[in-house]
This record gives sequence, structure tokens and C-alpha cells, in this order.
Amino acid sequence: MFAEQRYTCTTGTVPSYSATAYPPIYCPHPTLGEQSLLASPVRRPPPTGTYTKRSGDIVLTLTEQEEHDSSPSYGRQGSVNGIIDIGNRKPITEVHAKLEGEMVLVVPDRSAQTTQLFKDEHLLWKCDPSSSKSSSLCPSQIPFTCTFPLTFAERGTNDRIPLPPSLKQYFPGHFSAHTKYCLKIKIVRGRHPIVRRVFTGVKTIVIPINYSPRTRPPYSIRTSSDFLTDLKIAPEEWHQTVSTINSIREHEIPGVECHLFVPSLKIFSFLDRIPVHISLTGSLRSLQDFVISPSADSTQSQPIRLYILRQLLVQIHDHSKYIKNTIIGEGSVQEIPPHKDDMVQEGIDESNEGVLNWKGELSICNHGVGLVGGFDAGALAVRDFIVLQVRPLSPNSSLLLRETSVRIKLVTDVAGSEI
Repeated sequence: MFAEQRYTCTTGTVPSYSATAYPPIYCPHPTLGEQSLLASPVRRPPPTGTYTKRSGDIVLTLTEQEEHDSSPSYGRQGSVNGIIDIGNRKPITEVHAKLEGEMVLVVPDRSAQTTQLFKDEHLLWKCDPSSSKSSSLCPSQIPFTCTFPLTFAERGTNDRIPLPPSLKQYFPGHFSAHTKYCLKIKIVRGRHPIVRRVFTGVKTIVIPINYSPRTRPPYSIRTSSDFLTDLKIAPEEWHQTVSTINSIREHEIPGVECHLFVPSLKIFSFLDRIPVHISLTGSLRSLQDFVISPSADSTQSQPIRLYILRQLLVQIHDHSKYIKNTIIGEGSVQEIPPHKDDMVQEGIDESNEGVLNWKGELSICNHGVGLVGGFDAGALAVRDFIVLQVRPLSPNSSLLLRETSVRIKLVTDVAGSEI
């Protein structure tokens, strides 16, 4: 048997509570002494400005525009929202809105190719002769929406390709490439069932549209002041390209191995400063052709050059390819230990292996103003490369110039930004 147990509950007063400190005021951005450890990018709010175009008694207003822009601009799958204000409504029988894009490629005296990228057309209003007098009049205001598609059908295939940004490039004597978009509002005037007079004619308002899809890298570039330590800790963060600087007298002056390291992400914004590392390995005799003497003039050319090359490629009728290269970014390099001065010390066996190291940084000229992100639209492509040029200092050197390139992608926005 279990003994009966009794419990007694006593009541008392709860101690009073007073906050010793109030919670901090929330701030969406880090303040002094704070930093963001992780943040999910959010979509930027739409602009609040408008774009207006007047043609006679017709006023066309587009919403969600940046103030003071010379032309309307839209991003990926953007919606073109607007209102048509009509003054003289009686003679109007139809109102249409059409958003369209096309790609025009021209090679002077050879060939040309025009590709319609898409067409989004809407009949906004049409006069109904069977309706009453009041409802057969065109409304004074007509709202409309047209939308950019995400992709278009490649010419001659069923493949879907991302819609390219607005682009206008003209290279005299070579070729021209133009991807253009426009909004067309068509007002049809004709014999109206209410108005006895005869009105004929079509008014078309054309507005060029800037299509600028925004893209950002998936994450920021890893930065470190010590490349070798960083390479050991996180080798996956670096992409290595190995090439050989050949020699025309290999038995006397062996070739040199060139190592170019760039961030493995290989996706950078126009505002990024891209870190690189260059190593030359080979015999001391061969490496001396890349050593600048301490007494050399400061104007002497450097053995290392870094730059960013943009390649515009046009392919017309699936067989003729035309390429135009343009340098859009330059790099600066700085030697890192062991210094090159050590290579000219006396008493060192020139057959010994040695290494020369440089660290460098690349940036886009003018932060990419006026440039579009890289893209491939089949017949038209914009590609970007990091190019390393290694040149012996002496024109009489047995070692040859070596150029190494790494394909990268340049995008419009920095990692973590709102797009």
C-alpha cells in the first residue's frame, strides 16, 4: 500500500520586473563596429519616376522609371506599364500596343542578317459599331502592359536563348551589331459609326527601350594578403592555368613554366578589383631574361602585362564569323618575395631551379560605364578574358613572348547587391 501524500500550494507575490536595458534599435545596414555575416539579397524596389512622350493630342506615360533617364529602361522579364491619354477621341477606331525586339548584324559589302527576337502585341481597344454611342467612343485613358520574355528562339533551331541586352556597336570597315527594343503605340482613325465625316490614317508612336538585365556573382571574391597561405587553406578558391614560355635554343636556355592563378569563381562585376597571382619557374639562367636590373631606367618595359579583353563575335548565316577585340581593363603587378634582385647575385649556379612571383590586380576602365554584361545570343556573343602577356626584356632573348588567356564573365552588379 502506498502512503497518502498531501501537497500544499502557497501563493506569493511575483517580483516586479524592470528592464535594465532596452533592446537596440534595428538598422538595416551595419553601423560602426558591426559587420554583416550573411545577408540574403533582396529585389530592389521599382523606381517611382515616369517617362512621358507627347505626339499631337496623344500623351504616352510610362511608369516605374528612373528620374532624368533619356529613355525608358527595363530589366529581366520587365513589365512595360503605361497609360495612353487621348485628346480627340471621336475619330479613333482602334488602339494597339506592341513591344518588340530585333537583332541586326551587318558586314559591309558582304552580308546582313536581321532576327526578330520577340513580339508582344495587344489590341487595347476597338470600336464596336453595335454598341451605344457612349461606349463606342474611345476612352480618354487606356492603360496597358507589355512584358519582356526571358528567352527567344534561336534562328533556325528550337533552342531557347536568354534575351540579349540592348547593344549598339559599329566598327568601321569590319561589321556592326545592334540589338534593339522598342514600344509602338498605334492609333487607327477611320470611318466612325457615330461621326459622319470620314477620317483615315494611322498614327504610330515609337519609343526606343533600353533592355538591361542585371546579374550579380553568386558570392564575393575572397581577398587575402598572403597568396601562398590562402592557396594552402582554400585551394578550391583559385583556378590555375599552366603554360610554357618556349625557347628557340632549348638546349642552352630552357623554356620557362608560367602559372597564372585567378579566382575560381570567374564571374566578376564591373566594379570588382580582380586579384591574380603569376609565377614563373625554370632555370636561373632562363629566369634572368625577366629580371629588371636595379640600375635600369624606370621607363623600361615590364616583363608582365595584365589586361581584360572583350571579344565581340558575330556569326552570319551560320558560316561567316567576324571577331573584334577591345581592351576594356588594365592590371597592375608587383613583385613579391623572393625578389628578382636575388636572381643576379654572383656565385649562383645558373642551372639551378628558381621562381619569380608577382601579385596583380585587374579593374575595368571607367567602372564599366557604357558596357553590357557578357552574353551569348547565338549569332551574337560578348565574351571576356583575363589575358597575361609575358615578354622577355631583351629583344635578343631566346625565349619567346607568351600570351595566356582565361575566359571570365563580367556582370552588371556586385555580389550581394539588390537587382
